[in-house]
Amino acid sequence: MKIMRKYLYSLYFVVVYIIYVLFDYFRDGVFHLVANGVQSLFLVLFFIFFDWALNDKKKENNKAD
Repeated sequence: MKIMRKYLYSLYFVVVYIIYVLFDYFRDGVFHLVANGVQSLFLVLFFIFFDWALNDKKKENNKAD
């Protein structure tokens, strides 16, 4: 399951990156590849952090039971 989770994060990054690039292209007519890459990376890292934080809380609750 851990391997699939790593690939899932990579897929999430690619999908978010493509959405950002297409949105900027249709809005401004410019791709902004680096800026969209940084935004996508921060969004995925934010998602990974909260996923880790919430899973950690669930493990603590299960240990108490």
